[in-house]
Amino acid sequence: MTSRTTDWATLVCERRGVRLLLDVLPSAPARVAELGCGTGTLTRLLTDAGYGVGGFDFSPEMIRRARVKVPEAQFVVGDAASPALDPR
Repeated sequence: MTSRTTDWATLVCERRGVRLLLDVLPSAPARVAELGCGTGTLTRLLTDAGYGVGGFDFSPEMIRRARVKVPEAQFVVGDAASPALDPR
C-alpha cells in the first residue's frame, strides 16, 4: 500500500467520523471543545465545517503540531479532566 492510498483511506475515515459528529453537534458556527485534540486533525475538519474549535491536549508537542495544522483555532496545553474553557 502506498502512502497516497493510506492518506486517502485516512481522509475517508476522518470525513465519516465528522459526519457522525455533525449529527449530534449544534449547527455551525457553534463553538466546540475538543478534549484530547492531539495534532488537530479533527479540529481541522470541524473548523473547515464552520465551527469555532478550542483544542485541549496534555502534550505540549501535540499542541505545537495542532497550532501548525490549524492556526486559526485556539489550543491549550492542559488536562482534559479539568479544562479551562472560555465560554466565548
